[in-house]
Amino acid sequence: MKKASGKLFDRFTDIFAWTYEIFLYSLALPLLIAIISIFSDASIWFNNFPWITRIPICIVVGIYLKSKLKSRYFTKGNKLYVGNLYLTNEKLKELFSSYGKVKNVINYPDEGFAFIEMASPEEAEKAKDTLKDTNSSLFLVIV
Repeated sequence: MKKASGKLFDRFTDIFAWTYEIFLYSLALPLLIAIISIFSDASIWFNNFPWITRIPICIVVGIYLKSKLKSRYFTKGNKLYVGNLYLTNEKLKELFSSYGKVKNVINYPDEGFAFIEMASPEEAEKAKDTLKDTNSSLFLVIV
């Protein structure tokens, strides 16, 4: 049951991040129209819509901008933060090299955490998922 709740929390944070970012991109259209209206009367067409239709228009524009800009929430990183781990650099490289090529290791063994940079986001995801399943005491986050 512990694994399911962790995956549910990960899914919830992904959905929250997606919703929050769509909200931020949705603010781009009214902001752009406000800036344009300073210099011209180009925003009159948008002001003719009632608020009930302006909101979905802004959301659609936000989703479109999100898909075009491909921000960090949708492009996975290849760097892992590993917490609750007390190993040397060599042991860390040995542990993570079974999941792919390790590009860089920044280790803080006294504090119990490290940053491991993998060659690709897929390798980082594979290492995170496999190590979370095998050792539940580790704290793994892709950054």
